[in-house]
Amino acid sequence: MKVAQKQAKRRQEIAQAVTEVLRTAHVDSLTVDDICNAAGIAKGTFYHYFTSKEQLWNVISYPIDDFFHSLHEELLSYDDFEEAIAQYAKNYAIYVTTSGISTCRTVIQSIISSNNSSFVDSTRTVNHILVEIIQKGFREKQIDQRYSVEEIAEMLLLTCRGYILDCCGANRTVDLEERMATHLRLLAHAFRAETSGM
Repeated sequence: MKVAQKQAKRRQEIAQAVTEVLRTAHVDSLTVDDICNAAGIAKGTFYHYFTSKEQLWNVISYPIDDFFHSLHEELLSYDDFEEAIAQYAKNYAIYVTTSGISTCRTVIQSIISSNNSSFVDSTRTVNHILVEIIQKGFREKQIDQRYSVEEIAEMLLLTCRGYILDCCGANRTVDLEERMATHLRLLAHAFRAETSGM
């Protein structure tokens, strides 16, 4: 195993140990010392793998970007904007249900953490793919021009994140794929251009 792979594996092990602690503690309340105790590592080891707590939150919270990276071509292959959005939502739900409620809680904590503005960064894969789907819909004149790409992306992403919050609050993921796909398809339909052949 190469050095970079070993380091990535060790970072994931530390992140997993901290994820267990986050089941009972809040992101903002944890110190680097708490993290080191949870992971059974020295402070120097922590700073060898992470520059800050925020970088650790990114490792914990953003594996969804890797998941969506593998779906990039498939999601952009749909000719119909509404279908592409429904498939995006369905895959978002698949990620949530397969990651488990504890991961969802960690993501929610990261969203509300005062130091974590990178969650909404438009360059993140999960966000960028949605923007690309919308841009394609604009190019193909399937979307009404009343809203910008950024406005539509924000509305759709907030809806997806709302489902994560709902899952955490209700502690369930029953029918999440169907609900998210159906509801985001309806929302996408609201952006449809009248001349696009509904």
